[in-house]
Amino acid sequence: MQFDLNRNIDGAARDVQAAINAARAYLPSNLPNNPTWRKVNPADAPIMILALTSEVYDRGRLYDAASTILMQKLSQIDGVGQVIVGGSSLPAVRVEVNPGPLNSFGLVLEDVRTVLTQQNVNLPKGQLADNLITADIAANDQLLKADYYKPLIVGYHNGAAIKLSDIADVRDSVENIRAAGFCQRQAECERHHLQAAAGKHHRHG
Repeated sequence: MQFDLNRNIDGAARDVQAAINAARAYLPSNLPNNPTWRKVNPADAPIMILALTSEVYDRGRLYDAASTILMQKLSQIDGVGQVIVGGSSLPAVRVEVNPGPLNSFGLVLEDVRTVLTQQNVNLPKGQLADNLITADIAANDQLLKADYYKPLIVGYHNGAAIKLSDIADVRDSVENIRAAGFCQRQAECERHHLQAAAGKHHRHG
């Protein structure tokens, strides 16, 4: 979006936020969050670039820490208009199905998809209660490690259980395996690009 240079930037920000709120009912119901906007001039170059490397964390965990902890802290610094994290993506479990064993056991890809979906459904857990106290049972239904997926039963063949590890390569990875960063020839590097917030500029969201 572009505003007249004489337009007060804080007033324009309120108008943008009000428009987003008004349009929320017309947006898809499955959006995880409302559209966002930032006080950033796209023509501005980063004022600082930070590179993170680790001998302990893999790329996924390093990116996760950078995007959920460092990015939030840096964004709170006075004068910082935008923080961009790159070089990798969030952790994920990748399941690469081998069609040969899958077919030999009489299974199809839909069987695998169904099992994976059922193991990551957030369902009510219930409560524990007596005459005085009621406590909700809370648990995370999501499986976060490849080792948790490998023993999942996908189906049965001649009376024997077929595990996910029997028909697929299951490993810990990242959401986007084609995103990578390097710093001084060392992989697993995340970069933070900091841009300063200007007094009057274009806004985009």
